[in-house]
Amino acid sequence: MSDNSVTIAVETAQTFDFALLATSVLSVYRFLLNLDQEIDLVWKGKNSKSSMTLYGILTYGGILQAIFVSLPMLGNNKLSQNVSLANVSMSMAILPAVLTFGLSAMMTSRVYAMYGRSRRVLVFLGTCFATTQTLNIVATVVLLVTMGVTVAEESPGVCYFTFPLYADWLVIASAIAICANEVMLLFMVVYSMIVSLRDGLSGPLWSLNTLLSIVARDHVFYFLIASLNWIVQMISYFPMRSVSLATFLLWVVFTNAISIFGNCMLGPIMFLSIRRFDAKQAEHGEPWTVEMDGIQFAVVEGRSQCTGERSASTFTAV
Repeated sequence: MSDNSVTIAVETAQTFDFALLATSVLSVYRFLLNLDQEIDLVWKGKNSKSSMTLYGILTYGGILQAIFVSLPMLGNNKLSQNVSLANVSMSMAILPAVLTFGLSAMMTSRVYAMYGRSRRVLVFLGTCFATTQTLNIVATVVLLVTMGVTVAEESPGVCYFTFPLYADWLVIASAIAICANEVMLLFMVVYSMIVSLRDGLSGPLWSLNTLLSIVARDHVFYFLIASLNWIVQMISYFPMRSVSLATFLLWVVFTNAISIFGNCMLGPIMFLSIRRFDAKQAEHGEPWTVEMDGIQFAVVEGRSQCTGERSASTFTAV
């Protein structure tokens, strides 16, 4: 291996570690910053056990994920072989699978509620969710069962984790399915938003506040970030050729940042956003609940979702 190759490998590894550590610290900071809202809106609020369980999985599973990915850096990469294997199993397989399942469940429920709890939409979304998450679970189990550990001969304290080729392809297939599902949910949300905007433009209540309320209520940006996260992960499976070292390192920072945000922070932030919207709607005395699996989602009074039928309604900015 040439000196230039060694330098690139070291700089890439250091950048990877620093990016993971920084975004992990940000994830814990987000948790502490929103702790008061979590207590008031989730644990003290009128929530079902299923919704509180889902929030707990997304929040505390995300914190565990941030801790596990940071553990090698905090331990100066000097973990025993068994500890390293356990850490990789948690940070690369178990926790990402659990967080992906929880976030997908919440977003699927959100879209189902936006479309008026239609039976057809339920069957379609349920089938997509079951298919993608079955692949997610199978890929995770295969990854855990086939994971191997190899100690580097040139550096006895360094371990390499290996997987058979079919496990890699199964993980890629799972990622493709989840990515396609997230993009499909994004398109459904955008379509619902366009219908709302069309109705608003034809009504007497149209204003910038209406636009911002529709975008915030439908959580368009959250679905966009979730889709972007999986699209970036898909791109990362392909080798980058003919790019400068600086560009490659920037890509490493970006991919790690959006991955940690998407896995560890997006779910709790979206959940609390929904609860804040619900609380404001309740405070103003407006009808505001649609329930799916114990999670309450805000809807606008008088609008038949995605049909274009609408009566005069008041939108409250989030």
